[in-house]
Amino acid sequence: MPLTSPWSPADNANDRLLDVSDAARIMGVKPATIRTWARRGYIGLDGTRQRLRLRGIDERGRRYYSWFDVAKAERATRDRAGRHFPRLTEDTEIF
Repeated sequence: MPLTSPWSPADNANDRLLDVSDAARIMGVKPATIRTWARRGYIGLDGTRQRLRLRGIDERGRRYYSWFDVAKAERATRDRAGRHFPRLTEDTEIF
């Protein structure tokens, strides 16, 4: 399955794919959290259990998820815990 690198141009930023370590770094969580959202799921904003959908695996076995799906899981988890989304500044390295 061909992968879109998070550092290459994409038609839509939401289509960018992130491996577990990049997703964790960008969202400010541990890699284990990303793996848990994929394996066990999380409670979405609508109250239903959801899981990160695997978008691809590269030749080294790294799993890739869409930026949009990871951000949605992170926001739902923070909102349910009563925390705010981390403040991004001009110096925040995203891609």
